This record gives sequence, structure tokens and C-alpha cells, in this order.
Amino acid sequence: MDGERVAQMYATDRLTRLELLDNASEDALMTMLKEAVEADPSVGSALLQLQVYTLEDMLDSAMAIVSVVGEIWPLGLLGPPEVPLPAAVRSRVKKARQQLRTTVTNFLDKATEEGTFVDAPLSEWQQAIVEGTIDIPVWTPEEQEQEEAKAKAAEDASPKKGKKGKKEQPKGDEEDLDALLAEFGVDTSKAAKSGKKGKK
Repeated sequence: MDGERVAQMYATDRLTRLELLDNASEDALMTMLKEAVEADPSVGSALLQLQVYTLEDMLDSAMAIVSVVGEIWPLGLLGPPEVPLPAAVRSRVKKARQQLRTTVTNFLDKATEEGTFVDAPLSEWQQAIVEGTIDIPVWTPEEQEQEEAKAKAAEDASPKKGKKGKKEQPKGDEEDLDALLAEFGVDTSKAAKSGKKGKK
């Protein structure tokens, strides 16, 4: 895949998640984690098992465990070093990562004090993260395309409110996102042309 297109995909993904984070208060983030643990006890169990390690040693693994519970949380992980971001976006991503790591640290302290976590079977992936036998996940364009395909499939499967509304709304979102990317120095027109050339 063309490097410029990958960089645009990554920047788009980060900006989309950053917007969600900007609209979430600290209380809302803590509630997300609490509800995730309540909905899937294995999340809390994995976090509980990680607490045998020092905070410094276990925090990356804890961020990996919670990265799958909502769209905001992948911002808590390190990105792919080979994929560049515009300076302004990179700075925001770095601040977001530290913010989410602080939130998870506070949640771990509070949940441990309140006895929120319960022992539950872990998935193979969770167990491997806890044991450190697999790498901490990093964003990839393939994973991004899979997520977009799933989202599209879910949208297609949902009841249609009207053909006109369905066609117009994505176009508006796309234009807004292009404007946001342009603000941070990402040239979407070049990436689009590169994508077309690749298809030929």
C-alpha cells in the first residue's frame, strides 16, 4: 500500500478518535472503563492479574487490554513509528496517550480499592498480553480497513431511514474530515490520487 495513503489513513484514524476524546470528560472515561469491566469480567480479571507487576511494567499491557473496549482507548497505545503524523496531530496524540494512561492508572487504583475486579477466564489473546508472550498491538492499515468494513456492514444491516439521507450524510462527514486533515497539514488530494494509481 502506498506510504502516503497509509499516513493519511493513520492521521484520519487518530483525528477521529481525538475528537471523541475531546468530547469525553474524565468522569465519562472512568464510567466507560467501569461499564466495560461490568459487561465483560475478563477485562477486569486481566487487569487484576497484571497487578502482580510494577505499574511501570504493566501499564502498556493494561492499555492493550482496555484498547478494545471503545473507540477512544487505542489512543493510549504507541503508534507505528514508521508511519509519520503531522506535527500538530502528533503532539495531540502524545498528550492523549498520557491522559488515557493516567485515567487507567486512576481506575486501577479505585477499582482495586473497591474490589471491582473479579476472577474470570481470560481469552487466549488476553492471557498472552498478561503473560507478555505477544507484542502490544500497534495500528496497522489492514486493521483499519477491517474496522471500516465491519462498520460499513453494520450500517448496511441497520434499517434504512431513506436513500437520500443515507447518501448525503457520509459526504458531509467526509468533507468535514478533509477540512480537519487539511488544517493539520495532511494533503488528502495527493493521497487520493495515489490510491487511484495503485488500483490501476
